[in-house]
Amino acid sequence: MRGTFDWQDEVKRPHHEIISYEYPLYDGYSTQEAKKAYQEAINEGINAHWYINGNLYRTSGKPSSVAV
Repeated sequence: MRGTFDWQDEVKRPHHEIISYEYPLYDGYSTQEAKKAYQEAINEGINAHWYINGNLYRTSGKPSSVAV
């Protein structure tokens, strides 16, 4: 079946979120675009957190708490 949504293919792709003080700077599936948005935030001195599939991947500041 062509043209149907396959959720299994979708969950294989990493979902990126770049967030600064709960404001989304990037939300999508492109690693290249996520890297670009994160680097731009760092260059501008913005405190940003990069999440991949809901897990903290990289942060420019000190996280207030870390789940164990």
